[in-house]
Amino acid sequence: MCIAEAEVSSSCRLHLGTMIANDTLTERIAPAPAQAHMLRFTRWGAILLGVALSGFFDGILLHQVLQWHHLLSGIEDPEVQRIDRLILADGLFHVLMYLIAAAGLWLLWRGRAALSGFVLGQRVPAWMLLGFGLWNLVDVVGFHWLAGIHRLRMDSPRPWLWDTLWLVAFGLLPMVAAARWLRRREVAPPSASAASRKKRSRAGAAAWAAIAVLVASAGFVSGRPPADVSTMLVFYPPGVPGATILRGIEAVDARILWVNASGTVWALDLPPGASTDGLSRQGAWFSSRFAGLASCAAWTRAKPPSASRHPAIAPLAYVHAAQPWAS
Repeated sequence: MCIAEAEVSSSCRLHLGTMIANDTLTERIAPAPAQAHMLRFTRWGAILLGVALSGFFDGILLHQVLQWHHLLSGIEDPEVQRIDRLILADGLFHVLMYLIAAAGLWLLWRGRAALSGFVLGQRVPAWMLLGFGLWNLVDVVGFHWLAGIHRLRMDSPRPWLWDTLWLVAFGLLPMVAAARWLRRREVAPPSASAASRKKRSRAGAAAWAAIAVLVASAGFVSGRPPADVSTMLVFYPPGVPGATILRGIEAVDARILWVNASGTVWALDLPPGASTDGLSRQGAWFSSRFAGLASCAAWTRAKPPSASRHPAIAPLAYVHAAQPWAS
């Protein structure tokens, strides 16, 4: 009798232990509703952050460093093709990417309760990679092929080839890699030791640090003007008298290449080693050599009108004609 009771008791304990283990495993595989809600915030926050990083990558590399296109290079309108309008459109594009990044960070903060070591180290980078590829898919299909506002290389006789290569390399491949990563890491191993969880957490922190360094480095590089370019763009607020602007240009011994109709954007050629302090003292708002304020303009190569890639840029007749700003 006692032996039978002991066997039953042992069997009950074994069954109860199995149920507890199964419940624990179920909790790890299928999170509670509140945690699943937080996880949705985390997922969409990481995807939006990946979209923003992809947009910055596009703008810095293609618009500024390589100068293959501007956001509106494909619009055949002389007013749109003015260099100040093209730079403004690129700047507004970067503002949009900043807003998307801010929304992504806010969602990550809202879902911070779900940011365990596993989610932070494995899922968040995969979701960001998915967002990175998603933006390039939308950009190429939507803006290149459907809207036609620009192509990857505006000067290529086969723009579709460059578009397709970019779509595959930076759109489809990152999305496929992210999907495989998420499928492989869908369930955290329930038997993972504390040491392995700590190792994954450190790997996730290292990934975040690498992303932060990459973004900061790209911003620093894009903000520095090229060493072999002596030209620069100078921006003046409306209302600065033309005589004042010309005094500043004369003070730095610069050669005028171009000026827009309103006298707010000037393309100048400075002697090697010349300082821009004289421009600032005569009312210049900022220029492509002022640190941190004009990274888009820093990589713009100003040329005389005859050699410009944008034929709609007006010649230097504005300097000699009677313009409203010249009084």
